[in-house]
Amino acid sequence: MKVVTWNVRGACSPHKKYILWETLLSKEWDVLCAVEHKCHELAGSTVHLRGYSSFYAGNLNNHYSGVVLIVRDKYYPQVVHNDPYGRFLVLEITFFGEVVWVVGIYAPNQATQRIALWGSLLQTLYVGRPGLLMGDFNMCVDASQSMSEHSIMDDPEQLAWDSLVMEVLKLDVWAWLHKTDASFTFQFAQHKYTYGVN
Repeated sequence: MKVVTWNVRGACSPHKKYILWETLLSKEWDVLCAVEHKCHELAGSTVHLRGYSSFYAGNLNNHYSGVVLIVRDKYYPQVVHNDPYGRFLVLEITFFGEVVWVVGIYAPNQATQRIALWGSLLQTLYVGRPGLLMGDFNMCVDASQSMSEHSIMDDPEQLAWDSLVMEVLKLDVWAWLHKTDASFTFQFAQHKYTYGVN
């Protein structure tokens, strides 16, 4: 299964939508989590196109949030929870006969708001089902990797995060696949000067 997270920084213009869909189709991704889509008029809707279903979470009062999960129809995606603030979207898909979570997240920049988000997710998901947690978490566990003091994970957030990941999802797939003890699963470039796929 090919999965990718992409901070699209707005995907409402016809040009951005074209780039998004052409990249998706040419790369043959199975699951795409696009965050900060800013197409809030589509919040709560589902769009079907060329063998994929797109599910939108968004909020008209928050111009920066918004998650869209685009999943191949062959995985029978179903919405479980659509966050009214546009910060996360939970789907169930069927993968090799097993029902699994697909959770798209666009986390806030403030640690206190992220802690509330991790708590909301913990209440939404339940233990015993494998899942894929993807998106832009806006946090760093290693201060040397951080571009902002707001993104550094403090002890209360670490506790909330560990509760979510260890109690519900159980496994850091990236670390498992790459046989590493690294405490982060992506590298990023300077936020304001890049545009690309993570």
